[in-house]
Amino acid sequence: MAVTPDRQVERNQGNAVDTNQRRLSSHESKESLDQSLVAEMNTALFDQMTCEELARVVRAADLPSRLCPDLESRLPYYDRTMLTRLAHLARQCCCNRQRKEEE
Repeated sequence: MAVTPDRQVERNQGNAVDTNQRRLSSHESKESLDQSLVAEMNTALFDQMTCEELARVVRAADLPSRLCPDLESRLPYYDRTMLTRLAHLARQCCCNRQRKEEE
């Protein structure tokens, strides 16, 4: 597969990831996701999401400020596998917050 400067494609564990599609920024979010909605998401839904949507899930759980201050600036460059892992962590974080609020 030829790689042109305007469309770089990298291979990661057999999955082609379009790096232009992953160029994300926090102002791109059309609407913020509710943490209760994130807590109810399931694995099948994460599998159907784009990289941009997965990054929105991570931001909704406020993971960037909790894990690492540089995470927010790095989100656009993570591959799909990493974004999916972070989305699962975000869901778990939101579930834990909901449980604590109910107590």
